[in-house]
This record gives sequence, structure tokens and C-alpha cells, in this order.
Amino acid sequence: MLREKLIRGTVSLIFKIAGLKDKDRKNLLRNIVKDNWGDLPVWSTLEHPTIEEVAKASIGCGIVLVFRDPNDGLMKTVVAEAGKHYGETDEPRITIPGGFITIDKKLGSSYVEADDTKGEDGREGAARETEEEMPSEDGHPMLKVNPERLMPMDTKTINFPNGEHRVVIGFMLELTDEEAQKFVIHAKRTHEDEQYKEAVQQHTINPASGLPEVDRISILPLDKVAKHHYSLLHGDQISLFKIVNSYFKALKRDKTPSGGTSPA
Repeated sequence: MLREKLIRGTVSLIFKIAGLKDKDRKNLLRNIVKDNWGDLPVWSTLEHPTIEEVAKASIGCGIVLVFRDPNDGLMKTVVAEAGKHYGETDEPRITIPGGFITIDKKLGSSYVEADDTKGEDGREGAARETEEEMPSEDGHPMLKVNPERLMPMDTKTINFPNGEHRVVIGFMLELTDEEAQKFVIHAKRTHEDEQYKEAVQQHTINPASGLPEVDRISILPLDKVAKHHYSLLHGDQISLFKIVNSYFKALKRDKTPSGGTSPA
């Protein structure tokens, strides 16, 4: 350790005396590493020598839950109204389940076993987040999500004021008739039954603020959400809603006979 500190200190002193600028200093360091490494593999970027400088980013996900309403034929989406943790506003702000994808281990969900030796892929993380962020009144997931059902629809890179970068993958999950009906009943109760709503809220408490992240669950027309008829808690989610909406409109057009019309 003493020898390493001595060598590093000597090299730093030489660089300082030489007055090398950033680019020249980096080029010299690359050549020193190349000359002294000894067993660089042929694919190493130092063999040329080149060192790529890249920004680091976290990976997140967002999931839009959708179904076709049998009553009016329109596509509907299941959203959460932001709770008191995000502050109180005159107009409800809607959001979707989502969060971080854990790349160093699998945290586990209904269809994925926990594993400390392997990281989550995008679908696995999105499935887990959906189960965690859509609880029932007893705290269990409203639905068990098989990652294979999730369809990647959008990717965004978000740059935060603090310098953090995040790549967010947007997924779509089309609900079965049974799942959709379950959410319709659940949403209705969060609007009409105060005791039921509070029971659901207790499972969305943010540990930092002690306040619920979710107020109520709502079922809204996908087309209206995609056209900014509602306020979003996270404005960047609008691109995912637009892409999913366009996807189903295209499917509907493909199925509509020439000259016919149909609801979106």
C-alpha cells in the first residue's frame, strides 16, 4: 500500500510539473496503461488505445394497464390518483404503476423467484412494480403479473436537475375480462366507500412522509388521457399513453371493414 501511494504521488507530481492539459494527460495515461498492463485481451479498448467515457444511468419502468370496455367498445386505462404524499392540488393528478428495475438481483414477484445472483430484466421489474403499486384493501396485489404478458412500447431518457440520468422503459399490459372487471369494482369502491379507500391507501404509505402515495383508483378513456384531458403527476408518461392509444387505433382500423367506422 505504501509503495502504491509513493508511485501514485510521484506520477501526479510529474504530471503537475509537466503542465499537461486534460487531453494530453489522458493520452499519456492510456499509453502508460497499455505499455505496463502486459496481458490486455485483443478486444480491450486499451489495446488501440482508447477509453470511452460514458454517463451512468438508472433504469426505470412505467406500465399502462388497458382493456376494452364491453359497454361502449372504448379502450380504458386503469390509473391511480396521486395521494397526499405528492401534495394537494385542486385537480386530481393521475399516474401509473412503475419504479426502478433492480439490476443486481431479482426481488421476486408472483411469477419470478427472488435471486441474489441475477438481476431483473425489464419485464420482471415491471411485473413486480405493478404488483407492488396496485394493492387491494388487504395489501395483496390486485393482479398477479406474468412478465411475458408485458409489451414494451416506449423508451425515454430523463435528465434530472441534479445531474442524474434515467432510462425509462414503458410497458403495456392488456387486462383479461376478469381482471378488468375486478379493477372496475375496485375503482368504484375507492370512489364511493371511504373506509375501503383508506384501507387501500394504507398499503401505499411513503415511509419518508408517512402519507399515502395513492388516493383513489380511476378507470378513464385511454384516448382522452392520451389527448391531455387529465393532469399527469409525471408529465413524461404522456408519450407512453399516446403510443399505446395509437397502437389500439391502428389495430381497430385493421379490423374495420372498408368504409366502416368504430370507436377507439
